[in-house]
Amino acid sequence: MRIGLIDVDGHHFPNFALMKIANFHKTAGD
Repeated sequence: MRIGLIDVDGHHFPNFALMKIANFHKTAGD
């Protein structure tokens, strides 16, 4: 999971995109 890395990296994605990615990983069981 790179969610933390992306967040610390400088917020390359808007918050809604991060939430979508996090939700996707939750659904994938990652």
